[in-house]
Amino acid sequence: MREARSRERVALSGLNDARKVLLLNLIETYFVLTAAERRKLERRLSEKRYREVKKMQLTWLEKIERQGRKEGEKAGLLKGKRDTLLRLLTTKFGPLPKETVSRLREIESLRQLDGYLDRVLDARSLSEMGLGNSTVHPTRRAR
Repeated sequence: MREARSRERVALSGLNDARKVLLLNLIETYFVLTAAERRKLERRLSEKRYREVKKMQLTWLEKIERQGRKEGEKAGLLKGKRDTLLRLLTTKFGPLPKETVSRLREIESLRQLDGYLDRVLDARSLSEMGLGNSTVHPTRRAR
């Protein structure tokens, strides 16, 4: 079967992982298989000769899934911390200026959000938080 042989050649090519991923993606995209052909391919890939191909596919898939999970976790943490910060600031200082809300929603740094969250209990104003006209950095405590 051509697809199995193509995958084997990629697995044994000596190329780096990134190039192997690109080639495998190309093969999977342009070798359109029927359900019967897909089953035949899976049977063939389970043969001893093609074990390296199967191993490479699983490794590649695991890396992509792991990266996706990390990105998803970070996105979830960012959203949660942003929402918490906005809620705490609104509870403490009342309705927030649109510019402040926009600015906080654009923050992509967990560390920066943590800095604001650490300061929210002690701050007496948005300026003390570094969110008004003041230039106080959010990771430094006001004295």
